[in-house]
Amino acid sequence: FNFTDTYTEFTLELVNITHLSRRVEVDVAFSNAENQPEGRRSFEVTVGGKEVKHQSFEMDFSQYGFHYLETIVKDADTGQVYMNNKFRFAVMRAPQDGLKNPKMGFADHTPHGHGINEMERKIALLGDMGISYLRSDYDQPSMMETGTLEINDLFNRYSEALAANDMGSLAILVTGKYPPRTEAEFAEWDKYVEATVNHFKGTKTWYEVWNEYNIPGFNYNNATPEDYAKMLQHTYTIIKRIDPSVAVCGLAFAPATKPSYEVDWEEWIRMVLEAGGGDYMDIASVHLYTHNVPEDFSSARGKIIPVTRAMLDEFGYEDMKIITSEMGWSTKGDVDEDSQASYVIRYMTLVYNSLDKVTWYVDQDKQSTSESENGYGMMRAWTRGFTDGYEPYAVKPSMMALSNWNALMTGAVCHGEVNIGNQDTLGYQFSLPDGKEALVIWSQTDTPTT
Repeated sequence: FNFTDTYTEFTLELVNITHLSRRVEVDVAFSNAENQPEGRRSFEVTVGGKEVKHQSFEMDFSQYGFHYLETIVKDADTGQVYMNNKFRFAVMRAPQDGLKNPKMGFADHTPHGHGINEMERKIALLGDMGISYLRSDYDQPSMMETGTLEINDLFNRYSEALAANDMGSLAILVTGKYPPRTEAEFAEWDKYVEATVNHFKGTKTWYEVWNEYNIPGFNYNNATPEDYAKMLQHTYTIIKRIDPSVAVCGLAFAPATKPSYEVDWEEWIRMVLEAGGGDYMDIASVHLYTHNVPEDFSSARGKIIPVTRAMLDEFGYEDMKIITSEMGWSTKGDVDEDSQASYVIRYMTLVYNSLDKVTWYVDQDKQSTSESENGYGMMRAWTRGFTDGYEPYAVKPSMMALSNWNALMTGAVCHGEVNIGNQDTLGYQFSLPDGKEALVIWSQTDTPTT
């Protein structure tokens, strides 16, 4: 991955697995996504014993996007080919001068074993592409030393990597699958929250109270909306006592509780607000997964944003902002990879004024859950067997699209929809920070439109 406008530096590592000294010829060829030649480098090197040789070289690229690198290594004397390897890599455009888009983040599972060895480099990549925060479980079993309230080295590494890249953390406060219900359980919850917030005080950390409390997968003991409102009160009171400036996100509900989900999520929100939960959160967080095209807001899930907005207004929270802390499409069952790239940009456009932040699920493919779950990432998995033949950590088109969006649209003001004169075409007018105007426009059909 590289974000410079002029060149990318490559390092070829040659490891001789024999004890012989060999002269090898190395030929490196570059091509674009259409396999058109872009340049090549050739050199000769002698590798002896088990030594390792590094050969670095630079290559200019005239365009962002996918490119190919083909490397052929052969014996300089006999012509025997030792290696002929070709792989795809990406050159991405991103904001200049470290600019971050405050409206965009990623859900991230790195400290839970998802590519943990590359944590610092991966977070640096996400920071370079303009991502302003990552959302991750700060769950007690994973984050704290066993039997204590001490934050372990892994999560300290995570916090330090975020800080080094000027990124924030949307930390999910959760202790497992059993939300607290009794006074004794709330007493333990309070200790966990206080230790966590005190430890990360002074960092760019804000908090989300539990994850998808309204479905059995994250609520094994059938805790009620009233229990959740009580959890909000406990958590909010502790956080504001320690640092009044820290934002607290509430709700964080899943869009379905059972197959006939059209009413359930709405009833759950209402019951939380009726129990007073709205007084103990600064931001309403919603999950907005949909298997429809993004501009189809006619589904039950598509109605979540306006219904949540109307309900917050009804209970007197007209100024409360709404974010989505999970949203995305899987490339293993929902859409193909090019459609995922199109959809994330179209969705950012459509919800630009109705959502304060969009947290994309997820930055990197999983490789340990269901097939569909393993396809939500915008970067490939960290083990070669789960990358569909690509290199580990290779980006999908969607990550290039979002990086380009951040380079162009960070700080933009959306003036709303404009009439393009074609019912199958949507367009939205923006003003950019440099004074230019931008029109985001797309066709909803497969028919090319001028």
